[in-house]
Amino acid sequence: MRDYRSLRAANVLGTREVLRLAAAVRPKPVHHVSTLAVAPPLSLAPEVAEAFVPPHPGLRDGYQQSKWVAERLVQQAGERGLPVAVYRLGRVVGAPGAGLVNEQDLVFRLLRAGIPAGLLPDLDVREVWTPVDYVARAIVRLSLGDRPPLAVYNVAPAPEVRLTDLFDWARDYGYAVERCPVPAWRARLKDGADAADSATLAFFDVQPGAEGAAPFGLGRVRCDNVARGLAGSGIACPPTDRALLHGYLDRCVEQGLLPPPPDRAQPGPRAR
Repeated sequence: MRDYRSLRAANVLGTREVLRLAAAVRPKPVHHVSTLAVAPPLSLAPEVAEAFVPPHPGLRDGYQQSKWVAERLVQQAGERGLPVAVYRLGRVVGAPGAGLVNEQDLVFRLLRAGIPAGLLPDLDVREVWTPVDYVARAIVRLSLGDRPPLAVYNVAPAPEVRLTDLFDWARDYGYAVERCPVPAWRARLKDGADAADSATLAFFDVQPGAEGAAPFGLGRVRCDNVARGLAGSGIACPPTDRALLHGYLDRCVEQGLLPPPPDRAQPGPRAR
């Protein structure tokens, strides 16, 4: 996991320069893309409001910290009169049908580390997955519509999916995998882990208590502003289901990012 200093230039100083440019000569609107990772975890708050977040102890890693500071800069600029809007994203995934995956995504890295060993962590975490094409359409629509001052949008209106369900769908795909508690999973994978998998295992070093309901799980994500802004547009976020995950796994196998399931040597059409 990267620390704050390594991300400050991109996430904090970059945002500061955008705000300076927007404030120069004639104020110009700033549409800032942020992340739900700035929100406090469920252990600290029962829901994630569409509002700016005060500092909290759940900001543990450099990504969360730098994105929170960037949001605070945007908030301060808005309070001084600059028109601003913040769009917080959840887990952004490939467009349905395309099957593209982000190799640095934590869930992909958990699959990459666990599938060859036949073991995945038992993480009772709920997430919202938002395909990138939906995210793009939603942000464009929201940015062009009427909005209140200091608008914050949690662009994550789809039903949540449990990581345990995702891992079960990976088993349905043909992978011989079992789930076990995080400490046992880490212990069994540690000795044979390469550099990438070691970095994945190290994630849980900076997330203490991640033995079950991991601390990066959030409370209910409020999306009232998004619902109002998209009303009547026909823009809707598709649910995350078995077919969607299997499409991603097909592409991963085709590209050699994951091994094929034991029952087949090459990916092919699969009943959903």
